[in-house]
Amino acid sequence: MIILTLNPGSTSVKISLFENQKRLFHEDIVGSLDDVEKKIISEGYNFAGIDKFAVRVVHGGSFFTEPTKITNESLAKLREISELAPLHNPPALKIIEEILAKKKEAEIWAIFDTAFHATIPEKYALYAIPLEISREILGNPSSAGLIPSTARTSREVVESRDFSIKKYGFHGTANQSAIHLVEKKTNSPIPTKTIICHLGGGASVTAVQNGKSISNSMGFTPLEGLIMVTRAGDLDNGVVEFLMHKLGLSIEEVLQILNKESGIYGLTGTKDLAEVFENPAKKPEYDLALEMYLARLEKYIWAYIGRLGGLDCLIFSGGTGEHNAKVREKIRGNLAKLGFEPEVHVVHVEEDMEMMRQIS
Repeated sequence: MIILTLNPGSTSVKISLFENQKRLFHEDIVGSLDDVEKKIISEGYNFAGIDKFAVRVVHGGSFFTEPTKITNESLAKLREISELAPLHNPPALKIIEEILAKKKEAEIWAIFDTAFHATIPEKYALYAIPLEISREILGNPSSAGLIPSTARTSREVVESRDFSIKKYGFHGTANQSAIHLVEKKTNSPIPTKTIICHLGGGASVTAVQNGKSISNSMGFTPLEGLIMVTRAGDLDNGVVEFLMHKLGLSIEEVLQILNKESGIYGLTGTKDLAEVFENPAKKPEYDLALEMYLARLEKYIWAYIGRLGGLDCLIFSGGTGEHNAKVREKIRGNLAKLGFEPEVHVVHVEEDMEMMRQIS
């Protein structure tokens, strides 16, 4: 069986071609599906001979909690929830539609980053806003009777938009890859109380209990949580209003700052994490950024140790998690001071391999 995995970004798409679960090649393509097809042909393979396509979709909302085959119905639902991740989902939709235009009978599967976190308990997932706003209303019997008659307008709005406001969690595909790699390495199931620190350009911490996600530091969008390369992470909501009124900024302009101009970049003026973390003494702002980064990371690790009731295993992945020993040792050292000495694994996640594995 030949499977093509596609991980689309805003300007390029990472592709991998597999035959019988063996990777034939991997490439980052700038351009359209036509350019992907040309690359496949140039490598000596037949685009028409592909049996399955797996497309990574960042946000699956409340509706997609497992790999989903693309049908007219599922495609329509994907279009509906595109607004949940306006920067991330449209490229995935575009590549799916391009495949269908080229191969009408193609077997396409959507692999959702949020799916792994569908097991997060409601007590950790919900925000403390009115339940008629935060909970999914349509198709959710547990929501029946929650909305008072005086709130009919709110209910109608929620029903018409068909969405839930809660912590969805992200990096699920990377988390699943990390778990699979550790299980393969140790030849045993993932330890009961595991924390995954996926530290790349985007970064998150995940608490995994008995192989299932129970918490992830990201939230309704990938903006919440850790300090990242350009994302601010956790922020008092009042800051948004303050920036809008004080500086006369639109919501779009504030979100641009929080998503693209904050984080390590906002603190130091550079997006090079290695430069900042390996040379903190070079500039005062480098040292400050590293200390802030570690403090936020530790905040989530300590919180998740509490939720798990201990810590058996700590996994590091992502560019910083994998390659920056200074960050890893700082975390391990502070854990040891509190009496925690879990088994530690450093893995190079393979999202393409995980996508292929999920539909094989």
